[in-house]
Amino acid sequence: AMDKHRANTLIQEAQKRAVVVAGQIGFGQLVHLNDFHQNDFGYGTFDSGIYTPNGASWSNAGPQFAFKIMNADVKVCTQMKNMVESSEAICTISEDCSLIVFNNDLSSCVCTENETNENCQKCIAGIWTNICTAEQRCSNNTCVDVPEDYTQLEYLESTGTQYIDTLYSTGAGIKAELILEPLSNTASTALGVFGSNVTSGSANTETNRCQIILNSSLQMGFGIGNGYLSASKGPQLSLGNRYTVVVDVQQKITSVDGVSYNPNVEYTNPSQSKNIYLFWINGSIRDMTNMKLYACRIWDNNVLIRNFIPAKRNSDNELGMYDVVNKEFYVNQGSGDFIAGPEIGTLPNNNSP
Repeated sequence: AMDKHRANTLIQEAQKRAVVVAGQIGFGQLVHLNDFHQNDFGYGTFDSGIYTPNGASWSNAGPQFAFKIMNADVKVCTQMKNMVESSEAICTISEDCSLIVFNNDLSSCVCTENETNENCQKCIAGIWTNICTAEQRCSNNTCVDVPEDYTQLEYLESTGTQYIDTLYSTGAGIKAELILEPLSNTASTALGVFGSNVTSGSANTETNRCQIILNSSLQMGFGIGNGYLSASKGPQLSLGNRYTVVVDVQQKITSVDGVSYNPNVEYTNPSQSKNIYLFWINGSIRDMTNMKLYACRIWDNNVLIRNFIPAKRNSDNELGMYDVVNKEFYVNQGSGDFIAGPEIGTLPNNNSP
């Protein structure tokens, strides 16, 4: 995926330079590349010169022109040649990708501003430009965050018997953001959405925890550190609605859709001895949650350590959450099966806490 991205970067750079050259030819101007300088991309370096296919200095009399690339990575070169085969603007590319040869007619490079195509590209300043980030790939004209052997889903739905172990234990520097949709409020001891705790007891005496719960009235409660966990301190959610929930121990913030709530407990250091669960709470008496989870990100002292994307593993159709930070797939540790949401493209991929 990275080789494809790098190859596309070099091809785009060549096309940008080609548009400038073609314009100069069209207006009968002296051909030059004063707008460009030598650029080192780390996997190929552009020379600022213009060449004929045989490498000689190019003049206005030539029917074609080419750009020289030095030190092109072999794998990136292979991807570039695959791309060139489907390009009308590029006439050919040398075996070692040292020369990208263009026809003078670059009409196929011209695009309408803000137009999009089937390759996850958008027309910006007259140039087809990738809209996917370096970490993403294009699948069916959609930017996706998971690798090629996985299918990205809009959400992962639990039925109340499934949960996922994040393999991360809580600490003083934790911040978590979940995008979720509650689907049921039938529970004997409230629903565990996210978290862990050390000391189990009655619903209101669990201590040393970082928890998010929903009670039978769908009021959301937050438990951080020690103290009384009161769901009535949080908002009342509605079934079938999507919410963004944030717990930030360092900043002492708990919020739903940007509205902060006081969890009625001290923001002391949560447990570091038990892993956090999704769709349930590790070490808690609470029931597992019936909900849709669209995304979950976890930071430790402002460093993103988990970025969970709902996904299906194509080899066996196993459902779970793919962590794009550690490139690991987390599957159900409970019973029964998750329900897959629609196959979709990208979800927010902002790494800032």
